[in-house]
Amino acid sequence: MRKTNRISYLYFITGIAISLYSFISEKVQTLNIHDTYFVFPPKDFGVLAFALFGCIGLVYSVIEKEMHSTLKTLQFFSFTIPFVFYMLCDLINHNPGYYFTHQVVFKWEAIYIPRILFTFYLASILLFIYLTIVGIYKNFKSISAGT
Repeated sequence: MRKTNRISYLYFITGIAISLYSFISEKVQTLNIHDTYFVFPPKDFGVLAFALFGCIGLVYSVIEKEMHSTLKTLQFFSFTIPFVFYMLCDLINHNPGYYFTHQVVFKWEAIYIPRILFTFYLASILLFIYLTIVGIYKNFKSISAGT
């Protein structure tokens, strides 16, 4: 019997940790992508983070043994890094919308980094969909072969 890498536990723990941080800190989460500025109240952001990480963790807990562990780990980090990055930016900056005054740093913080992280996030969602379809297919194939 093959030992599985339980990425679903990481999703549950990360979702709980991000939600608890959001509930305890009472800090508004802000996101600035190019010229659009989003503000998330802490309770809404906590519930959203818990729901997203919980749903993915639930799917992985059901069909995790049929998935490739390297792709699961890659998907976890590409899904988690944007959340953690934006939370750390708000924690470091201490006030929403503050940017460094240097033009090069401002451009990277306001334009390039959000685009790169958003691309990682979209790629992780596509990878999750692919892994889910492959896992369900392998699960049905093993069930039909066993009967």
